[in-house]
Amino acid sequence: MKDLQFDEATHTYTLAGRVIPSVTQILKQVVDFSMVAPDILERKCAIGSALHMAIALDQADDLDYDSLDASVLPYFEAWRKFVADMGSKLWIMASERPMASATYQYGVTPDIWGSVNGERAVIELKSTAAIHPSVALQTAAQAHAITEGEWWPGDVDGPPRRFALQLQPSGKYRLQEFTAKGDFGVFIALRSVWGWRASHKLGDWNQ
Repeated sequence: MKDLQFDEATHTYTLAGRVIPSVTQILKQVVDFSMVAPDILERKCAIGSALHMAIALDQADDLDYDSLDASVLPYFEAWRKFVADMGSKLWIMASERPMASATYQYGVTPDIWGSVNGERAVIELKSTAAIHPSVALQTAAQAHAITEGEWWPGDVDGPPRRFALQLQPSGKYRLQEFTAKGDFGVFIALRSVWGWRASHKLGDWNQ
């Protein structure tokens, strides 16, 4: 999408000259981490960011394995185990590519998309202790943006399957599929609420 600009430092999406909210911003309306101690949240965020970078570099065959921090290594090994277990059933088209929905005016950077068992699939990577219900909405928003932008590989058809891949500190993983047809509708409702709050400058709408 040539009209899209993404500022990685501020995580800001600009589409056709207009700043649009990210999926993360929109979902903050239903995600509350206030009960988590700030130091723990900061550490988990750092691990998650480093893990995502390691996986992206691994996909690009540009990873220096020996440079992985000890705190990240077991999660990365869980990723490698997932890839090995899936074998030819998993085909990754791309990862960490910023995109947007021009129709609904939001930006998103899906973790991984391609195909699973020959079917379109989007996979959200998580290193959290549990999968929050909002991830179902997150993957629905990702799947729509990929579909709208015609990013799917040409040799697979059908509605995209949506997964969360929970990478665990034990080196194991858990794959969870989301199948509720109403997930995208709920996300769009939240997008509307976010837009209303932004127009009235209410609360933390701009964070």
